[in-house]
Amino acid sequence: MDVLIEIVRGVAVLVILALFLEMLLPEGGMRSFARLVTGLLLIVAVVNPVISAFGKIPVIPFLDFSGRGPSTEEILRQGGELGAALEEQARLSYQEELTRQISALALLAAGVQSVETAPVFERDKLVGAVVKVKAEDGLGGEQKEALGKKIVAAIADFFGIEAKKVTVEMTGGG
Repeated sequence: MDVLIEIVRGVAVLVILALFLEMLLPEGGMRSFARLVTGLLLIVAVVNPVISAFGKIPVIPFLDFSGRGPSTEEILRQGGELGAALEEQARLSYQEELTRQISALALLAAGVQSVETAPVFERDKLVGAVVKVKAEDGLGGEQKEALGKKIVAAIADFFGIEAKKVTVEMTGGG
């Protein structure tokens, strides 16, 4: 009896779906394609419950209306967890990209040998940066100071942050 009920449910849903699709589709090749697909789905809807009832062959549940799936609360909880994980992944990616961009911008200045960057965030917004710059050999104290000011100005202008919140720590030179 359960097999018959499942067959009737599946067929009824597919017939309603087929009628709805047929009303929406224009005349022509697309309508005949929809009829073909609907016919194949009807065959599966009829055969699937029969196979699962008379054989122990594992069959993919098709149009299963038994309500044995996860609860709505469980689905919402999993969705929230997935959303939080994706948000965290996006935040980390954003921070890594900003770190690379700040480093690349500092490396463009003449006289810079290497750069280490630590961006400063408040509520996921860039508000400052600490940039450790190793200057090339041969730069004097005034040249290193001018280089530091140039890097501060470039970073502040490019990222739209206050220059006083960008710190450049110079090493190297000579």
